[in-house]
Amino acid sequence: ALRSPLAYAKAGRCTGAQKKPNLKGQSRLALATPVIAPAAAEVGEPDLSAEEDAATAKTPSRVAEAGIFRELELRVSSPAVLLNHIAERYSSTSRILMEFVDNAFDSAESFFDKDTNSYSRPVNIQVLVDTVQSAVTVIDNCQGMSPDTLARVTTNVGESQKRGQSFLNGQFGFGMQAFRACCSALRVRSRASVDDPLLEINVDRDVSQVSVQEAPLSSYGMVPSSGTEVTLLGLEDHWKSQDTFSLAGVAAEIEAHFERLLSRGNLNVKVSLPDGKTHDCKPLDYTAGAEVVINEVVDLSAGQRAEILLAVAPQRLASAWQRPARFFAKGRRIGDVANVHSFVKGSVHRWDVWSHPQLVGYIDIIGEDDGPLRPMITRDEFKNTRGRLAAYRQLAEISEEPLAEALASVNSARSMKSLESLEEVLTAELHRVDKQEKRAERKKQREASFQDVVEDNGQMDVVEVPAADELKIREAEHAAATQAEAEHADEAEASESQAEEKPKSLESFMVRLVDGLPEDHEETTIGRSALVGNTIMVNTRHADFQDRYKKTRSGAPKIDERLCSYLANIVSAHYRDIMDDMKGSAPVGRLEAFENMIGTYCRYEERLRKAMPTLSKMSEERAASN
Repeated sequence: ALRSPLAYAKAGRCTGAQKKPNLKGQSRLALATPVIAPAAAEVGEPDLSAEEDAATAKTPSRVAEAGIFRELELRVSSPAVLLNHIAERYSSTSRILMEFVDNAFDSAESFFDKDTNSYSRPVNIQVLVDTVQSAVTVIDNCQGMSPDTLARVTTNVGESQKRGQSFLNGQFGFGMQAFRACCSALRVRSRASVDDPLLEINVDRDVSQVSVQEAPLSSYGMVPSSGTEVTLLGLEDHWKSQDTFSLAGVAAEIEAHFERLLSRGNLNVKVSLPDGKTHDCKPLDYTAGAEVVINEVVDLSAGQRAEILLAVAPQRLASAWQRPARFFAKGRRIGDVANVHSFVKGSVHRWDVWSHPQLVGYIDIIGEDDGPLRPMITRDEFKNTRGRLAAYRQLAEISEEPLAEALASVNSARSMKSLESLEEVLTAELHRVDKQEKRAERKKQREASFQDVVEDNGQMDVVEVPAADELKIREAEHAAATQAEAEHADEAEASESQAEEKPKSLESFMVRLVDGLPEDHEETTIGRSALVGNTIMVNTRHADFQDRYKKTRSGAPKIDERLCSYLANIVSAHYRDIMDDMKGSAPVGRLEAFENMIGTYCRYEERLRKAMPTLSKMSEERAASN
């Protein structure tokens, strides 16, 4: 019984001690593993002779007769339904279309020469967008496919022959099935040479059986002597959009997704419409307008490396390029670095670096498929491998600090440039408040002068004025106002003669936001503001200003009511000081000074608050132009 499970089974049947095992819930391994029985002496059974043992080994047990110990294969009752559900992982039309353009690039790889960064013969890839028929066709003049290859790539999933080849992207053998997410059918036509028949295979999304046949003779002219035509048919309406399903949208997506490959020589990639309109896809030269901060190759171990080019571009150029910092894998885009969650969740510079609108460029992961950074099946994230975290840390250590420093410098320059708009508004509104207060002052003086005239004529106690005397009163009022204005002019002229350095009005005064005051001492105090000549200087280094001054990620200032209120307080205080100095007199008492100050502040703050929407727009435009 100890020498053989079969002998043990027989011994168990003999003794009646071995019960039929409960197979429910047990693994195949558990069923196949023999149980070690106690020694025969312990159960009182005699040892079997060699003859009996041999006879027992030839006799199959009831368990073996039942066929439990056998190899099982995974079976899918409806492959089409399963593949349709897997394809739901694709979330954008552009990503699906790029799978089929990617296959054309892979087919051309055998013609590529790394030393010259060029193909050995012309490679043409054309994408035809038919918005009327809701179809997209990708045609290439590359290798084409034999009947066996055509059948395999359209029906076999998980058998990609591209895996492990240095610059081929396919690893999962699923890309051809991506059409199931958004289209009703897929048609593939291909031939390997001009002497071969043009083969055709049609795949319906809801049918699991397909067949290879010869394409109609009318279609021979559409496919090159060697090459492939892939057509996605029946694109569903909710997958269509002007951004993705149009000439400009598809061309822009190809240029963004394959920008690392478009620089190759002897390559022509074109997007066209049925009416003949075309767009030639071109690579992007980051050195034409952007400041390159990092341009190097980093070894990530296990035969994998990262080619990094990251630059800072002017706001307008970065917006026009639409090339934020992105991860690539073998020349194909994975996604914006800021949106690759597995990377940015461990970064302290997610917002100020990777989400900065002026950061452009790429991190291209090339080399072995078994390296630390491996794309997921939808190529929008990296798998959670053993070495992924270490590779991420290596990329962050190399790039984040230099980028943070470069972007901080850009933010500072853009911020000061944007503040010019705020300075202009502060100065213009101060002049308007000055005119408003001077009108109020003149009106007050006229009323006071008229009151004096009435008191001098003894008319204080007159309640009713005869109609005949109304004209005389008006004439007296006009004379009093004229006299008051003349006296005010005389006083101003006398004041000017006494102090030539005092300006006649506030027209020449300006408000400036400065990065520090002349009398600032870093180790002691930082001044809030100062009046220097005809300029009211507001110190942007002061803690109270910094507490109220916020910026967007691009460095443009956020103009809000809290900042406007702070600036209104400072400028109003300097304005009242200037006005009292210009008049050569101070308020009669603290109450009058308080009323004057509050009145000026309220008028100035109200004008700034109304100007906020225009001011914010001006600041953004000024920052973008830098």
